[in-house]
Amino acid sequence: MAKYQSIKDKQRIKGITNKQAAITRKRNNQVNDYINETCRRIINYCIYNDIWSLVLGYNENIQDKINIGRVNNQNFVNIPIGNIRSKLEYLCKLYK
Repeated sequence: MAKYQSIKDKQRIKGITNKQAAITRKRNNQVNDYINETCRRIINYCIYNDIWSLVLGYNENIQDKINIGRVNNQNFVNIPIGNIRSKLEYLCKLYK
């Protein structure tokens, strides 16, 4: 993404290019697939082991002021924890 942003800046192109949109779409699809698969595995585990109560904790500052290294900080902050929580809530209501 940085490579295409640099090229775009040198050519003084405004907005997002088709290549950047494709890269963003691919990443979003991968993240959504991972969320769906993870939540599905959690729900299947609960059903298989007769667990009928799933407790989700929520901490607003979970991604603030962490210090796990520069690269790991960037990867951790990009995890959409709110999406995981809402997906788990939806699946729990579905299989109640």
